[in-house]
Amino acid sequence: MKVYILIAAGVLLLLLVVLRKRLAPYFRFLITPMFLINFFCAIIVAGFAFWGLLAYLDNYTLHGENIAVPNFYGIHVNDLDSFSKEKNLRYMINDSVYSDELPKGTVVKQDPIAHTEETESFVKPNRTIYLMVVRSGVEYKTMPKVKDLSKDFAISSLMINGLTYAIKPVPGEYRDLVYGAYYKGKEIKEGEKIPKGSEILLHVGRGTGGDRTGVPNLICNTIEEARGSLSGYSLFLDFHCDDCKTALDSLNAKIYKQVPGAVSLGNSLVREGSELTVFASVVYECEKQVPVQDSTSMQPNTP
Repeated sequence: MKVYILIAAGVLLLLLVVLRKRLAPYFRFLITPMFLINFFCAIIVAGFAFWGLLAYLDNYTLHGENIAVPNFYGIHVNDLDSFSKEKNLRYMINDSVYSDELPKGTVVKQDPIAHTEETESFVKPNRTIYLMVVRSGVEYKTMPKVKDLSKDFAISSLMINGLTYAIKPVPGEYRDLVYGAYYKGKEIKEGEKIPKGSEILLHVGRGTGGDRTGVPNLICNTIEEARGSLSGYSLFLDFHCDDCKTALDSLNAKIYKQVPGAVSLGNSLVREGSELTVFASVVYECEKQVPVQDSTSMQPNTP
């Protein structure tokens, strides 16, 4: 590398020697008063321009000024203006999400993240914080295919999609086959939009068989426990709760009466596809059921 530098310097020196007569007028011009005055004026102008550029950049980037990023989590959108103004920052809502657990219209995520003792996060004053909030309004789900499916498979599809269900037995050749789905009295089809948590009424066939089945004891069960108990029976559950005011009440209410009663309590078998009506209450205090004993076994032996 040094060799190439020496060669280049030698070539340049040779050119200066060879062309010294032609370059002499240019060298003499460099020491004239006109050139020197313009040269120093240019240096002064460039110096002021450079100083002004540095001053502008310091002001634009707010050099030396930092704000610890505040925590926007949980703040409602109505309070964001005053909160961000107080912190000398700006904000922009660039995304939203549905949530059943968090209040509507509150912040659930921010970028950059909030400053903590574990994670340092600083920004310049008047910078923009990007926020994600919980969307207001109703979340809609897509109605899955349930018609012409088995009852259990249709129920699973509804629950996976955030929907609830009720069963209505209808005449049908095939037992436990879904013949239709209804929402607020109107048939709903696959692909339609429906509010999350809506109850879908499934029309399920009774079947044409004449087999008989037992009836489980559902007293003291909740609605979900009752449905689990009936999973092995070809029966339809009809749930009634007069004092249930909310969905949570319906889930917590205890069954105090069922028609027909349980086989273990002396009732006869029922036809498969029959409807089992249960009555529940949120204030019912369960009492352990005592099996009915045969009255003849309680009589004393006689000689």
